[in-house]
Amino acid sequence: MSATIRTAKRHGPLTGLDSGIQMSVMARELYGDRLHDDSSLTAFAYLYRRFGPPPRGGDDLKEIAVWLLKTRDPQVYLGIYPGGCSIDLYLSHYVDASLAREAEAPMREYRRQARAIYDRIYPDGDYEGFVLEGIGESRPCWEGELERLETRTDPEILTRVDAVLRHILLDLLRPVVIRDVEINLFGRCNADNPPRGRSAPWSHLAGWGVPIKAMEAYIAESRRSDR
Repeated sequence: MSATIRTAKRHGPLTGLDSGIQMSVMARELYGDRLHDDSSLTAFAYLYRRFGPPPRGGDDLKEIAVWLLKTRDPQVYLGIYPGGCSIDLYLSHYVDASLAREAEAPMREYRRQARAIYDRIYPDGDYEGFVLEGIGESRPCWEGELERLETRTDPEILTRVDAVLRHILLDLLRPVVIRDVEINLFGRCNADNPPRGRSAPWSHLAGWGVPIKAMEAYIAESRRSDR
């Protein structure tokens, strides 16, 4: 397991891929019975100990905190937003906008070719429900033509991103030590929640307090700027 996972403090524009990556499904597949209703709470303790305070904010009503983690691929990131339910519900993936554009090139080509079919069949614009996204709702008169077009996100990029995200999810089973106790994403390591790999280093920021006055001033300024 790589020991180089860190919080992402600087990055360019990020987005998610429109299809093919379902983080909750992936988490349930990898974590299985470890998932429990309080796993967001154990995840918060683990993430804070391992990575320190999160450097960015989130929704103070719906989330406890937000961590954006680098992966072994410099164009792929994992977002974790511990909330009030099982942690699999609070995972997101992000990729560099440039990688997303590359991955979605087949869909853009599909739309271009579908538009050409539409213009040929309905030159006057009377298309009665012609759809450019998704073959399933297409009408029979052009269904055969649309089915021959490529509609998927680039499968090689999907495979690459999927593998990277699986790797980092498994890396979160690595233990981190609190004195002489090992914990991972799901709490204290034991027979039901065995650690995976060697202990990860803990953040040098994890044991320090938060400068309350500075935080309050920052929040007040942020709220003023949002008005």
